[in-house]
Amino acid sequence: MSDPASRRRERMRIVKDRMADMGYDHIPENEEAAVDVTNHSGPGKPSPFSTVDDGHFSLFKKTADFRGSTVGGGFRGGLTWDFCVDTPPGHGPKLDLVTALRTEEESDQDTSDSMDSEADHDVDKRHQFETEGHNKIFSRGFHDNLPIEISNYNVIKEYEDEREEEQQTIDKEDISKDSLSDGRGSNLVTEESYSRTLAGIDFLKDDPKTMTRVRRIGLYLAKWSFYNPAVFKEQMEKQKTKLFKDKSKPISKKTFDESARSQASFKRQSCTNSIVMQDKPSLEKAWAYFEHVTLPRYHYEEKKDKNVRKSVYKRFINKWKKGNKQFQMAEPGENQIPTRLYSWFWTPLKQMGDFGLGVGLYFSTLRALTVITIIAGIINIPNALYFAGQDYSDGQEGVHPFQKGSAICTRTEWVPCEDCTIDKFAGHRIATLVNDTSLTYALRNDCEGTTMLQGFINFSSLMFVVVGIYIMNHYQKLMAIKFDEDEQTAQDYSIVVENPPPDATDPEEWRTFFRECFEGARLTCCTVALDNDILVQCLVNRRVCFHRLQMMLDPGSPLDAKSLERYAKTANNKRGMFMRFFAIFSPGIPELVHRINRLTFKIQRLAQFVDPYRVTRVFLTFETEEDQRRVLSALSVGSYQASSNTKRGVPPSRGVPKDHLFRGIYVLEVNEPDEPSTIRWADLNARAWQRRKVVFLTTLATFCTIVLGAFVVNFINSIGQSFTAIAISAGNLIFPIFAKFLTTLESHPDAGSVQTSLYCKIALFRWVNTAIVITIITPFTSTLEADTGVIPSIFKIFVADIVMTNCIQIADPIGHLQKHIVAPWAKTQDAMNLAMSGTDYELAERYTNMTKLLFLAFWFNALYPGAFFICGLGFIFIFIADRFSLTRSWARTPKLGTSIADASRKYFFAIAQVAMGVVSWYYWAGFPFDNLCIIPDDDEFLDNSSEDNLAEMENVTLKTHSGQVEIVPISLGNTYKYCQQEMFRNPGNRFPAIPSSQPDGANWMTEDQEFITKVFGWTSVAVLGYIFLKFVWLLLLKIKSIFASDYEARGDVQGINYSDIEAVSAYIPQVNTRVFAYPLIATDTKSFDPELFDWADADRSHDYYDLTLDAEEILQNIHVTATNMFSKVAHWDPDEQFSHADTISDM
Repeated sequence: MSDPASRRRERMRIVKDRMADMGYDHIPENEEAAVDVTNHSGPGKPSPFSTVDDGHFSLFKKTADFRGSTVGGGFRGGLTWDFCVDTPPGHGPKLDLVTALRTEEESDQDTSDSMDSEADHDVDKRHQFETEGHNKIFSRGFHDNLPIEISNYNVIKEYEDEREEEQQTIDKEDISKDSLSDGRGSNLVTEESYSRTLAGIDFLKDDPKTMTRVRRIGLYLAKWSFYNPAVFKEQMEKQKTKLFKDKSKPISKKTFDESARSQASFKRQSCTNSIVMQDKPSLEKAWAYFEHVTLPRYHYEEKKDKNVRKSVYKRFINKWKKGNKQFQMAEPGENQIPTRLYSWFWTPLKQMGDFGLGVGLYFSTLRALTVITIIAGIINIPNALYFAGQDYSDGQEGVHPFQKGSAICTRTEWVPCEDCTIDKFAGHRIATLVNDTSLTYALRNDCEGTTMLQGFINFSSLMFVVVGIYIMNHYQKLMAIKFDEDEQTAQDYSIVVENPPPDATDPEEWRTFFRECFEGARLTCCTVALDNDILVQCLVNRRVCFHRLQMMLDPGSPLDAKSLERYAKTANNKRGMFMRFFAIFSPGIPELVHRINRLTFKIQRLAQFVDPYRVTRVFLTFETEEDQRRVLSALSVGSYQASSNTKRGVPPSRGVPKDHLFRGIYVLEVNEPDEPSTIRWADLNARAWQRRKVVFLTTLATFCTIVLGAFVVNFINSIGQSFTAIAISAGNLIFPIFAKFLTTLESHPDAGSVQTSLYCKIALFRWVNTAIVITIITPFTSTLEADTGVIPSIFKIFVADIVMTNCIQIADPIGHLQKHIVAPWAKTQDAMNLAMSGTDYELAERYTNMTKLLFLAFWFNALYPGAFFICGLGFIFIFIADRFSLTRSWARTPKLGTSIADASRKYFFAIAQVAMGVVSWYYWAGFPFDNLCIIPDDDEFLDNSSEDNLAEMENVTLKTHSGQVEIVPISLGNTYKYCQQEMFRNPGNRFPAIPSSQPDGANWMTEDQEFITKVFGWTSVAVLGYIFLKFVWLLLLKIKSIFASDYEARGDVQGINYSDIEAVSAYIPQVNTRVFAYPLIATDTKSFDPELFDWADADRSHDYYDLTLDAEEILQNIHVTATNMFSKVAHWDPDEQFSHADTISDM
């Protein structure tokens, strides 16, 4: 962009000329003085700040925003003049008066500085064109600020073309190419896009080839009235009336006043106590918001040969070569540098860290687990072939093709068992003769599954999984470092003081402390967070009530206190009995007005009677990574030491200098914070004991829900086993909603802590609901059955979780309902943008989907070797579906850190390994899962009459306890008795499941089975011991961190200054709501550079979202200032600090 001072001087020349032509006696030297002169000139004087508007053609457009209801009637900021040509005129030209002003940061600079010779030359050129155009255009003058008609459009167009060409020439000479660099030495903007970058990219003119299909479809349907109600309204308005039908007819005073008031209401939208603003919503803008704000984009360098067609093979090779290309994620709404959507298929895995370390580690974990499970499945192929062969179960005839190769046993026989009872077997596995009930028969599994080879193959897969996960954990640590180095963020330069003195509210004090204690350290940003949660929440609720109230009132309705009371009284008088009852659930105008008054009163009381707010956190951002690491290394101490906040808390062995004590007495607890977008400012100041109490209660509720879910699944299973898998999948989908509700009751300082808590709840429920409940509700003797066993159940769960869940996710029905139904009917642009904000997702839920499949495969791998392949295939589907949703449909979320990945690595994967070893051990010990043991020949079990009866029968008619009657052959060889083969329910020795733990006189294990059980058993005990020692080590490290520092730098210093980061952001207190498309700001926005925000509203300034302006408006009647009621954000120029440091060193 051109020099701001030159642009202001240029604008001021035009204003001076116009004021001279209009007969002003005093011609001011700057814009502020010009505003003051025109404000006091009286109603008869014309204004030099009129807008010339020819349909969509604007020559001089002067705009600005009010910063709320300003005290004293003054403006904050200055004036800006925009020169633009949008489209040729379609109707007669006309003039409108725009009464609102737009604040611009450059107006804070001094406009009376002297110009250098080159700037004088450039401005003189522009002035030549402006004067010529001014004399041609404004030949008829103004009268009482009423719009006039312009007669010669061609003159205006010719003048504007010449002026635009001259301005682009001058701008290109003023701007250096270095300003378009990404800070790493590469230019992001080519010459072809240079001029477009200067003016800003128009999102409404995106190339359709770069749009998503859903946007192209939406824009096509937006032309039809059945889809877009705005089209129908426009058609109705055209039929009713047409303004300015006669080009020669002057505009009436009434029409002009209405137009001015309408435009004023559009501009004065940051003031909650002015008038109702309802801008005309645009679907085109909403779809642009969806692609440029909701969806993630990266900086794109335009190709020189973009028009050259390439073959599919060359395009594929080029895409493959870009696997190592470095992408730079663009900020939401970036309009200065060309951007493109991330490809859901071609985006390299290493670039997934652009979405946050948590997301990058999630996809790298998915890839690693895919490799591990597929290799484990390959190892178990011999077991699958054995189970599907003739030796095990006669080829498993009648078994589902995807379940063949499992331990399903179809070779069974009925054998006599006199001591077998119904309570020990499933109803369809025990029967009696139709005519003789004296002897009981039981169904025996004649499948030998525990051979030496099969046991050792499964044991090998266990060892591979243990080693593979160990390697994956180290791989994840390396990937975390790689992702962190690849994407420079504010976290890499920042520290957070967890225990600041309650009265340390001055950012300059913190700046002085670090500058004096650490020579050369440059502090760029400082955020002092106050314990003002209640005040901020009241202001947020008040703003939300105002927004909802505006949706119910007509445009142009005043919002002062008296008008609000009148609206409430009128609406209440019109209500009937039904509407009064309905208002209990859906508040109307009277309820909203009452809430606003109540919140206003509460805010005033908080300002008058509450003690000064204490400081709870201080976020400090340094200019370099070296300074941040130097400070962390020097000041990091144990939490116990820091809690004392005295000199005695510093151990002499650390050798901490006395000047590192804040104010000479305070020991600071310093840590590296999470990303700015993850900080939950509304919950940042909750007490530790309050957090623990609520977490305990929500955890208790989670356990109760798990137990209730198990009873529900068991009840449904008793009705019909075919519905069990559906009930389990439904529970897995419904419980996350309840878990999110529980988590909202908790207070967490950052989004990473929220996601970790949510992850633990959902993972615990899904593990129990998916694997453990299936094992418990399935009768032990039905484990290997083809219809009612565990294998069909877990296969249905796999299908439901892999196919159905991912298909619904990709289809995104809720998201399309929001975009295509809710958005077109929205009354305001804000509501329309909110409908385009994407589908909410939780990273914790994505992790639980992954660990649920892994846990299911680990739990049943001994019985279902193919579960490894199904699990690996499921990971591939999840990988593709999640990448697609992340880049095409999901809403933006905070850039989470490594908290969930660390919890998975340290705890959940360890528990899954233990489950795999121990459960496989018990499954190998439980073969053949029929609870029958052979009676030795010397055991007197059957009487002679029974033996004689058996000798005479080969095929008998049996009636099972479930009511089935069938003619079946029976075994005439051996006789059997009941024996408890489920070792876990053995009333004697339940652990360990070794051959010696078999009940006396009930030996069912073969020699191979006994050997395998011993090897598996003691190995599982070793794995269990290893995991236990690992947990003990983690506990010891946690205890050590209480008494000593555990800080360890991660990765290498990249050598990039904080101010040189392209997508820079800072720790700015903000609160997200479901009413506004952007967060509300809980600090004064004038104290720092707006570039520190990681978002920007294309239609409004950040002042509109500034809650401090609301507080000033509320408190001005009680003569109380809001200066010390909000958190403070300070920003210093690093170059000035560097110059100051050099001056001090020279002295």
